[in-house]
Amino acid sequence: MLQELSQLIESSAGMILLLSPDATAFETIAEFGVFFDHSQPEPGKGIIGNIVQFNRAELVNDVQADPRLERQKNVNAMICVLL
Repeated sequence: MLQELSQLIESSAGMILLLSPDATAFETIAEFGVFFDHSQPEPGKGIIGNIVQFNRAELVNDVQADPRLERQKNVNAMICVLL
């Protein structure tokens, strides 16, 4: 799925995360490229955690200017979609 999406939307990295049943952690089930330098996103923290917490999809055009930024220093823009 990620390979097909990367062909439709020019991108350097992507990942699919699953939220644990107790909503305390994400598990990476697929990825390409380098999305995070050293650590995974956490539920309720940062841009991805906030989007999941409020149960909405979002396009973030300028990640570096977003006040929710925590660790995504090498990311310029992102699309987050809940499945």
